[in-house]
Amino acid sequence: MREILITIDGGTTNTRCVFWKFNEMILEEKMRTGIRDAVTKKTKSSLEIALRNTLDNCLKKLSCTWEDISGIVVSGMLTSENGLCEVPYIQVPVSLEELADNMYCKQITNICPKPIWFIPGIKNALDDEICGMDMMRGEETESIELMRKYGFGYSMLLILPGSHNKIIQTDEKKNICRCLTTMSGEMLYALSNHTILSSVLNDYYVNIKNYDESWILKGARMAEDKGLCRAAFEVRIQEIIEKRSKDKLANYLLGAILSQDMLALKKSGMLHCSNRQNIVISGSNKMVDAWKLLFAEMMPDWKVIVDRTPQLSGRGAKRVFEYRMK
Repeated sequence: MREILITIDGGTTNTRCVFWKFNEMILEEKMRTGIRDAVTKKTKSSLEIALRNTLDNCLKKLSCTWEDISGIVVSGMLTSENGLCEVPYIQVPVSLEELADNMYCKQITNICPKPIWFIPGIKNALDDEICGMDMMRGEETESIELMRKYGFGYSMLLILPGSHNKIIQTDEKKNICRCLTTMSGEMLYALSNHTILSSVLNDYYVNIKNYDESWILKGARMAEDKGLCRAAFEVRIQEIIEKRSKDKLANYLLGAILSQDMLALKKSGMLHCSNRQNIVISGSNKMVDAWKLLFAEMMPDWKVIVDRTPQLSGRGAKRVFEYRMK
């Protein structure tokens, strides 16, 4: 009947496949495979095989065949040079219509018998005096959905935490105008797992059970005062001398790292908007709560909205595809 749409969002470390029947999400599968694997192994074949196996298994779970699939839409880092198919960035300002018009279709028989539609990433204008050159792949679909929900005649500042934290500015006409990227997620991973701090924090992060606002603020204040490198070594001091728990130290390190994102935001000029601006932080992990906490501490005059819509990227990608198919 061809009534099921598949959206695939590929990131640095994970890939998410979502099956939609009309507007209902009927199945979600997460692969612990991303473009980092393709880069380190210097081949795309492992990524293609993992994706093919995942999609085939999903079809079996749903008792479906490829004849039931109306389309496959890919966004994120899978559209980069290390992904499945490189699609050129398009330059801001970018609307839903422009994203749809610039989609690229390709058949990849190693993955599936259906043609795959790729959503392009977005890059800042060359002469952007606020953020300079920057780009995104994947966050544009999340932005499309957030603008649908909150962009009623106002510009917005979107905070999208992840391996690479994205701060995105949109205008009152629902155009994506610019972005600012940091490597906070990857920095947190690297410091926790590949430095001396791994003795206590190896693969251990802030979660719903150990979230501690006071220690997030301790880390943020130390990094603001002494810099990130000194604040990071303070984790080692707190472990050895003060015998602090790994819960406290994980929160401390998260706060220290995110404080640098707040600094980048303040320095960027993105907060200097002549019109009213909604700030929306979106995600499912505790980094979202940490961001909101730091806004309340460092920018108390700003109103912040937290959005935890599941599969935001897939919902946005679905909207782009449906617009293209009109």
